[in-house]
Amino acid sequence: NGKRKLQSTKNHKFLTLNGGWKRLDELKIGDAILSNYIEQPYHSVLNDAQNDIVIGSILGDGNLSKISLNVCRLRVIHGEKQFDYIEWKSQFFNCKCEYLDKNGFSQKPAKRFQSKGFFCDYTKKSAIEKLNIRSLSIAWMDDGSLSINGDGRLYSFANDFSLINQLCVKINSIIGTNGKVQKSKSTTSGNEYFYIWFSVTDMKILS
Repeated sequence: NGKRKLQSTKNHKFLTLNGGWKRLDELKIGDAILSNYIEQPYHSVLNDAQNDIVIGSILGDGNLSKISLNVCRLRVIHGEKQFDYIEWKSQFFNCKCEYLDKNGFSQKPAKRFQSKGFFCDYTKKSAIEKLNIRSLSIAWMDDGSLSINGDGRLYSFANDFSLINQLCVKINSIIGTNGKVQKSKSTTSGNEYFYIWFSVTDMKILS
């Protein structure tokens, strides 16, 4: 992606992102070659904190935009009540947030940021598989809610039963909750949607 060309013999080895050392004749189009040379405009590799924010944002209010093969950028938008939160997120990617006077259907103020490109091949399904405590915290901050009764709901993948069910199983397995997928209907559109319901006991574990 940096348009730099290297010439070598076929048995010369290169350090790759996911496959360790590979010979030139073992490389495939899209393999990420690692380098510690910082004076170059190439795409970065996510550190642990960035990786968890990306995973949590995929499950929540963010989306990945593909730049090229195995290279993406993260886009995130949050409303006025979460301005401090999105500013905190953006710092991990060395980005500045842009203020939006009227955003989306609600036409309310919001902020957004877009990261620079980084190596990533996550899908929604693989993001669920990689979920851990920190990325779950991000997903909850994006799409979770706590009722006055003390129970909670997570609205990730609200229109896809298969994905939200996989997410429910994953959350229960990593933190020992007993969340359940529930179905509801929008009072405005009449469309059905899904959410994960957590009991008061579950929320004590989540918090």
